Amino acid sequence: MKYIRGLHISYYLNFVAAVALLKFGIFVPIELDTSALLKIDMAVIILTMVAILYFGVHGIITAVKLFRANDLTALRRHMKHAKVGMIPFFIINFIYYLALIMLVLGASRGLFLFGPIFVVIVPIVIFTYLAVLFTSAFTIAYILLMKKNNQLTGDAVVLHICLQLIFVLDMVSMFILLRKKSVLDC
Repeated sequence: MKYIRGLHISYYLNFVAAVALLKFGIFVPIELDTSALLKIDMAVIILTMVAILYFGVHGIITAVKLFRANDLTALRRHMKHAKVGMIPFFIINFIYYLALIMLVLGASRGLFLFGPIFVVIVPIVIFTYLAVLFTSAFTIAYILLMKKNNQLTGDAVVLHICLQLIFVLDMVSMFILLRKKSVLDC
């Protein structure tokens, strides 16, 4: 669980640093020298990205270990903790970047789509998508273990794994799996 907690903290810190970077870059008067603050903020963003990769990879390793140990209960607990802990991040992240894109599109009258600023948004989307992949590791291991224990069919396994790779649908899949497992236990 410490790797999941570390992953959550890293993502939230990275988001705060991204907001600070925007504030320093856009909303601070030009006459103020903010270069030192920008350098510190960029360092924080880079460090949190490294931390996210570290905790994400360790989360995947933990999921594989729990799968090999045949520990369905621990996988279920880790899966719920990993996914539910990221819900506020995804909501805040979506609202923030939607507002940012609308601001930039409106200010540029659509030229934003053809300019170099658009290139900045693509890595942000990819980076946020890594959160889905890192938190889905536990759910995918959980799905495979349920298949191994004959609690899911092959078609259901393929469907749920595909859903785990899509924003929002990964949460729907997790709740379906949790409900299915609770029905099986009765």
